[in-house]
Amino acid sequence: MDKLEAASPSSDSPSGADVPEDELKSLRERVEKLKKQAREAEQAVADLKRTAAEFRAVMEAAASPILLLDLTGRVTFVNAAFTRVFGWEAREAVGKRLDFVPKESLRETKDALNRLLSGEKVANMETKRKTRDGKVLDVEMNASIYTDTAGQPLGSVLIFHDVTQQKKTERELRDAAARGDAVMAACPDPIVVFDSEERVLYTNPAFTGLFGWTK
Repeated sequence: MDKLEAASPSSDSPSGADVPEDELKSLRERVEKLKKQAREAEQAVADLKRTAAEFRAVMEAAASPILLLDLTGRVTFVNAAFTRVFGWEAREAVGKRLDFVPKESLRETKDALNRLLSGEKVANMETKRKTRDGKVLDVEMNASIYTDTAGQPLGSVLIFHDVTQQKKTERELRDAAARGDAVMAACPDPIVVFDSEERVLYTNPAFTGLFGWTK
């Protein structure tokens, strides 16, 4: 028994596994630094999620149709207004290339894309787009490239404004004006039109034939 006790190491004896205090301090500092970096990374992720949620909420609430495309032309986002105007739900569109550019608008759309890729923005471009059921709409398009934090392009954002009714009204007004001009030109009675300052705006052929004056 005495021999066994003599062979047992004393609890007060230094062990080979002991770590020097300065190394322990350095290790603790590295651990604290890693914990701090982890907390900062978690906060950055939370901030990014909040920013993304706010950005998405703003786009969803926008009255104008908004479409986000990646660099391959595939849809990454459509807002509610896009669905309302063009008909595609997000679940139908995301991850796909939409066939909504009419043949007559392909060339100008390609030119606009080239301008985007060269760093330009597309502002108030009048063009046409098709709806899900094939109806062709007159639209104004604004577009730009969006990038990552390093400035590398990620895709494009397109904002549309449906001007179909506006264009229809303009055509109807032009047609009405043309019909009015034709009626006045064919009228056998002399007609002269003045502005508010009594300047002549129009004379019909009957007026010119009778009085000799033209506008």
